[in-house]
Amino acid sequence: MHVLILSCSTGGGHNAAGAAMKEALEAAGHQAVLLHYMDLAGKKVADTVDNTYLKMVKRSPKMFGALYKAGIFISSSRRRSPVYYANAAMGKYLKAYLEEHPVDYVVMTHLYAAETLTYLKKQMKLPSNLVIATDYTCIPFWEETACEAYMLPHKDLVEEYV
Repeated sequence: MHVLILSCSTGGGHNAAGAAMKEALEAAGHQAVLLHYMDLAGKKVADTVDNTYLKMVKRSPKMFGALYKAGIFISSSRRRSPVYYANAAMGKYLKAYLEEHPVDYVVMTHLYAAETLTYLKKQMKLPSNLVIATDYTCIPFWEETACEAYMLPHKDLVEEYV
């Protein structure tokens, strides 16, 4: 099985989950590629997105909190958010990658990639896909996604392995 794992460098947990998934898949004899999702648009775009997020969280946590609360307020299953449309713009890059590098499965550890994959559903036949939730809480905008499966953390699972 060929698996593409899409992560995002807006915090270490997304990448750590992606790396663990890659290691487990390869140990089971599968081929896996871990790709930092924003790199599809180029290193400059990826660095800008990652650094903007990290700087805001570290230097302006109140601003980040205000934006997060605004996201909760506008998040709705009845309409698409600006976040969805920003991620839809990444569709041309992900589509080109999937056409050039066919895979059996796409695993996503971040909302951004899940929104882009949702956008692409109308444009192409997609591989099977799974989201692994890696945030500390349910964040806004997940209701805009339409992936095949979602893996959510559970307290009992965490305790079993700690």
